[in-house]
Amino acid sequence: MAYLPIIVAVILLFLGGSWEYFRVHAAVAYYACYALTFWHGGGGVNLYHPVAHCNFLPTATLAMPPFHAMPLEYPPLSLVLFSLPLFAPLHYYLYYTVVFAMLMALTIVFIYWLLLRYAPRGAGLAFAIYMVIGAWGIAVGRFDLVPAALTLICVIAAERKRWTYAYIALAFALLLKIYPLLLLPALFIAEQQDARRFYTPQQPLKLASLPGELWQTLRGISHWRWKNSIIFFAILLGVTGFFALLNFQGAVLSQLSYFANRPVQIESTGSPLLFLGAHFGYPVQIIPSFGSTNVVSRLDRRVVVPVPYKPGFIESVTARNVLLAFLTLAYLFNWWQVRSTRNRRLDGVRSSTVSEYGEEREDHHSTSAPVQPLR
Repeated sequence: MAYLPIIVAVILLFLGGSWEYFRVHAAVAYYACYALTFWHGGGGVNLYHPVAHCNFLPTATLAMPPFHAMPLEYPPLSLVLFSLPLFAPLHYYLYYTVVFAMLMALTIVFIYWLLLRYAPRGAGLAFAIYMVIGAWGIAVGRFDLVPAALTLICVIAAERKRWTYAYIALAFALLLKIYPLLLLPALFIAEQQDARRFYTPQQPLKLASLPGELWQTLRGISHWRWKNSIIFFAILLGVTGFFALLNFQGAVLSQLSYFANRPVQIESTGSPLLFLGAHFGYPVQIIPSFGSTNVVSRLDRRVVVPVPYKPGFIESVTARNVLLAFLTLAYLFNWWQVRSTRNRRLDGVRSSTVSEYGEEREDHHSTSAPVQPLR
């Protein structure tokens, strides 16, 4: 019964993502094309029917021999995930899509299991509900859940002071997606604080005292723990270096140039600023490019022509992004003790114990001498 919510959620996610199974330019079709061109060279696209699914690939990629073509926007280790569904028959593209969706469904169940075992009560149910609400049409058609699962493992390992495992999980998450890199500074600081090798100011920081406190912190750099950080970067350099030997441009430079030239995605935090600039003489344009719907503006160093956008869309995106930023700040600064769920749970256990055995504990801790009965 504990797995009933996630079973229902997975069924709904399959139904919600079914519309994408037949799209020529679905993300999962891109994954298949990347895997085929890596293993079979540019001619590998002919193994995927219809071949039109791979017409987004540049001519240079189609001319490459096997083991040289890399994903345009993803780290090269993602090819491992993209290659697993190739064991399914490829004479019809739907087989690849369904097998990939099944792998992502297993990932969803694995995340749910992690939350049931290691997270506070209700986290698994919340995850199942949020997956249906927030990712109903795309969850099983993207590989983002795999780096998300690795990131969760990193957090769980760090909470249990298993620092080496935390760094390893974060390294492989970063080798699949770029965003887990943002967790590295927090993980490093948490490890140093746990080892009591990181100077922490005793008083609340003030602007005038900030340079001195920062210098005091940096003075202890020789005493910091570096072993796990070295393991982290060794994994990154080792895996990336392996693919760079095959194609340095595709393994390293392609991703950097891709993100440098990519416009602001329409649902990102920066898009409301561009839409706001449209009211001050900086019109925006909504264009499909780089595998997503993006916003370009002169504020983003691009010359555009204004086009209409759906009323209410950018307002809802802005509200969502503000809420996300607010929740992030609330967690970082522990507003309303949002990070103290474990302490509150322990306090609840103690209070229930006291209420059950209150008389014994009260007598035990009493400072007055016990009353002797009359004889």
